[in-house]
Amino acid sequence: MMSSDKPTDEGGNTTCMCGFKPSLSSFTLSVESSMELKATCVLLLLILCVTIFTSTADGIPRCCVTVSKKIRRSDLQKVSKYDLQKKNGRCDIDAVILYIKQKKICADPKILGRLKKIKKKNNPKKA
Repeated sequence: MMSSDKPTDEGGNTTCMCGFKPSLSSFTLSVESSMELKATCVLLLLILCVTIFTSTADGIPRCCVTVSKKIRRSDLQKVSKYDLQKKNGRCDIDAVILYIKQKKICADPKILGRLKKIKKKNNPKKA
């Protein structure tokens, strides 16, 4: 053996005692496989996220969690539209969502009778 005490083959390449011959090509293959695995994992994670957010209508549901029981008459007159929120698997409480200008107000469903009376009184049918 030479002064470096490293075993070599007939081509002068370093070998280990177990017979394994380290080479750049085996290292490159290992790195490429690892990078492909990481890229595949990232792609699968991205697909999973897209699937979750598109599987429910509008992604995460926006529900009223509390309601106002007292709404001023002047605010009820300004309501441009309203939606009903039903207690079901997506939302925990029944509510009336009032749209006033750029705001949403969650109101008790009992307010709906008052709202309809005010709207009827403000917009009487023409004879």
